[in-house]
Amino acid sequence: MSLATLDDLHNAFAEAEADPQVRVIGLTGAGEKAFASGSDLNEVEHRDIKKALEPIVQGFAERCERSEKVSIAAINGICMGGGLELALGCDIRIGTTNSKYATPEGKLGIIPGGGATQRLPRIVGKAWGMEMLLMGETIDSDRAYQIGLITRLLEPEDLMPTLHKMAGQIAAFAPLV
Repeated sequence: MSLATLDDLHNAFAEAEADPQVRVIGLTGAGEKAFASGSDLNEVEHRDIKKALEPIVQGFAERCERSEKVSIAAINGICMGGGLELALGCDIRIGTTNSKYATPEGKLGIIPGGGATQRLPRIVGKAWGMEMLLMGETIDSDRAYQIGLITRLLEPEDLMPTLHKMAGQIAAFAPLV
């Protein structure tokens, strides 16, 4: 996930937020290999780490949490580091049987800068959150579902239809005020 990609993501989300016809925002990766694998480490090495991660730290996850729109992360494949932090900012996370999750920043001597230190324990509980943050190990989709990181565990071909169905159901209700 390059800084240019993060900028594009911020801009697309801002457009959706500004559109009164949009009630639900779906976030997914392109293809089946990855939802988002985190920050592009080549860019991080060539820039101040704080600046490289700033779009995640102060941007997207917080924006999702504050948004009046419901956000759903549809996760297919790798969801690690900054990518997981983006997903944690969403109101709902659904994932496929081939998805994998991790916060590997500790192995690199980097603090998860996008809010995972707060959001992950709130979502999955302190023990699981701390284990994921401190161990940096990858968990599979079954474990992610068991601990509540994702609310639905789907076959890859069912991910987008389920996202669309959920978005339609949520959008059909009166807006929350």
